[in-house]
Amino acid sequence: MSENLTVLSAREALQEIESLIQSEAFTQALERLQSLGHPELEPAEMVRLHHFHGVALARLGRSLEAAGRFRKSLEAAEGCQDQIGQARATEELGAVHHQERRLTEAQNYYERALRLWGRLEDREGEARNYRNLGNLFADFNDQARASVAYEKSRALYMEIGQPDEIAASVIHAASLRYQSEGLDAAVQEYARGLDQDGCRHHLVTNNYGFLLMLQGQLDRALEVLQQARTDMDTRKAAEEDLALVHLNLGLVHAMRAELEPAEQHLRQSTELLEKHPEARAVEILLLVNDRWQTQGFKPHLMVDNGQKRALAHLNLAAVLTRAGRIEEAHEHLRIGQELERSAAYPFLAAGWIHLTGGDEKAATEAFRRAHSMAPDNEEARQALDLVNPYLTMKVGRNDPCPCGSGKKFKKCHGT
Repeated sequence: MSENLTVLSAREALQEIESLIQSEAFTQALERLQSLGHPELEPAEMVRLHHFHGVALARLGRSLEAAGRFRKSLEAAEGCQDQIGQARATEELGAVHHQERRLTEAQNYYERALRLWGRLEDREGEARNYRNLGNLFADFNDQARASVAYEKSRALYMEIGQPDEIAASVIHAASLRYQSEGLDAAVQEYARGLDQDGCRHHLVTNNYGFLLMLQGQLDRALEVLQQARTDMDTRKAAEEDLALVHLNLGLVHAMRAELEPAEQHLRQSTELLEKHPEARAVEILLLVNDRWQTQGFKPHLMVDNGQKRALAHLNLAAVLTRAGRIEEAHEHLRIGQELERSAAYPFLAAGWIHLTGGDEKAATEAFRRAHSMAPDNEEARQALDLVNPYLTMKVGRNDPCPCGSGKKFKKCHGT
């Protein structure tokens, strides 16, 4: 558009841009903003124009440019005494500085935004900025202040009745307690969210069920995860979230030795995750080492930042192995390994599946690769020691094999 844009057409363009922002079409919104030129608008509308421009830039990762636009929005809002515009721009400036890890500046902006929303008696704005401050204090490793901020945010969201935001507050508080106090404290926080706050959101119940699995409370974990699945039927849950709930339901059924429902849920998870190949999470990996657990081997492994799709296939392979369907298990094992080539955990899973199937040579190679990729991983070292205790020893390839065979190590257990 030209600089001679009429006030009416500029206002219509602003409405169009706002709609694009709300639908998260940030690239299109930015293109539309850039096409406007220098429209003649009322001061309050200029506040919105600069704000939308800042939001589009920020969401596209252009933080420095976004900060400039938010400052213009703030200046315009101050000029026309638009208190909502001031609060909104100040909050966004806090977010931009937070993203850039300029934490002191971010704190100043968040606290100023909190005061502005407070003067407006906007409880949602206050709740949001208490949560922002909680996230900021957590980044400062100031867990005491983070906890206080999260609690204030949670109380305000309870007051105004926003279930999605209550769920986010519960998750933030539980994550903080997990980091500072451990698993049991996080479980208590989720229990409080369900029992005291009445929060049945699937993100809360999925996380709660997952932690209950880690505690070994399998009956309660199954009950809570089924609540998560039910909640998803009552709201438009993201497909990736649904896949994770199916993955966890498959795991809890497998831990309860209920192989048929475990397989069903894990298959659903693999199918849903086809569209989300890069999705990652902290998750459980089943290890088919039932016969060796009396020797101290753990039945599962916690995987940090694991690829969900790979884990769904690997866990399905474990369930199929336990069901005696080795050929099918190997197909899903192959997919899981191909999806996560640079990590050790698929090889650890493969080693136990091969060993259960009687292929000690393949098991040794898989455990060796897992150990070489993660030499500090105790589970991988112990598994390799089980099948070949000499490979983790510091033995030269031309030295005599420690087994006493008289052969060189490279011709014996070092092969």
